[in-house]
Amino acid sequence: MKKLLLLLIILTVFFSCTNKTASNPPTLNITSAKWITTTDHRFGFVEVILSGYSNTDSVTVENYGDGLISNMKLPMDANHRFYNDTIPISFTADTIGAGYFTKSTIVLAYNNSQIFADTLYSGKLHY
Repeated sequence: MKKLLLLLIILTVFFSCTNKTASNPPTLNITSAKWITTTDHRFGFVEVILSGYSNTDSVTVENYGDGLISNMKLPMDANHRFYNDTIPISFTADTIGAGYFTKSTIVLAYNNSQIFADTLYSGKLHY
């Protein structure tokens, strides 16, 4: 009888602690990504304007510049939609070339202990 009671308790705990997010995995839907380059004739800057949806708790965008990598948290509304005016991605203190280049960034969506990552690529950019 004690073994049966112990087994019932263990099964109850096991099934009540199972991962309920498995049926609702984290999603990240980028609906718009507009890449912008600007210059002050000495430095070159790359920014992106993002909008989209995620069913997660928060969304961040990786940005970098002088060797430091950080993540900028995007504000989300009650419907889990996000939109940001400009997100600085990188800058260069080198001589600004006249040629084309590409940039990328990583968008991360966090939901409890689950993380979903998506890499965005700029396509051809120039200053």
